[in-house]
Parts: sequence; C-alpha cells; structure tokens
Amino acid sequence: MAAPKRPYTIIVALALVIISLITFSLINFGSSEKTGLLKKTVLEIAAPLEDAANSAFTSIGLAWERYVLLVGLERENRELNAKITSLMIEVNNYREMSIEYVRLRKLMDIEDDSKNSTVVARVVGRNRLSVFKNGIDQQGNC
Repeated sequence: MAAPKRPYTIIVALALVIISLITFSLINFGSSEKTGLLKKTVLEIAAPLEDAANSAFTSIGLAWERYVLLVGLERENRELNAKITSLMIEVNNYREMSIEYVRLRKLMDIEDDSKNSTVVARVVGRNRLSVFKNGIDQQGNC
C-alpha cells in the first residue's frame, strides 16, 4: 500500500515544479529585461538563502558590537565599584564624626555638682624625707 503513494507524490511534485516554471516565465514575459528561465530560477532559489545568510551575519555583527561595548563597560564597572567603596568609607567616617560630636556635646553640658572648687595644678617637687606625703605645686602651696 505504501508503494502506490510514492509515484503519485513524485508526479505531484514534478507538476508543481512545472507549473512554477511556467508561472515564472509568464510573469517576466512582458518585461523588457531579457533574463533567462534558468537564471530566474536560480535567483528565486538563492534569494531566501541570501536573506538567511545576511540575517545571520547581521546578528553576529550586532553580538560582536555588544561584546566590544561590554569589555569597555567591565573596566568602567570596576572603577565605579572602587569609587562606591571609597564613598561608603567616607560616609562611615562622617557618621563616626557625627556620633563623636554628639558625645562631646553631652560631655560639655555636664554640670559640676561638687561643692569643692577644683584647681588644676602640677606637682613640681616633693620632700622625700618627710613621713607625710606633702607636695609643692607651681604656686608654692603644700
């Protein structure tokens, strides 16, 4: 049963080829250009192949351009990441300075609750022979 279908498909395919050749020759019959039937057939067959090759080469060209652009962007990306890191360090330094500023402001606002007066002095001499611990400050007081 499979054998009889095969000759019919070959006959149908040949009939389609003949009809298309006749159609090609009738289409260009009225034109002033003298192009042979074989040349027209070859051009009709080659046109889709040429379009496929052109689209493939165009895609490869666009991919290459994107790759070249990405190579330059990779270097720029590294530079920008380094700059981001340095700016983050700077921001952290400013935050630490702000916290230190707040701490110093609180420290300066501390009021002295002691009833004794404080004097800033430096010990410049001491009597080593004495049993008592006496010292002499810069003003001569003991």
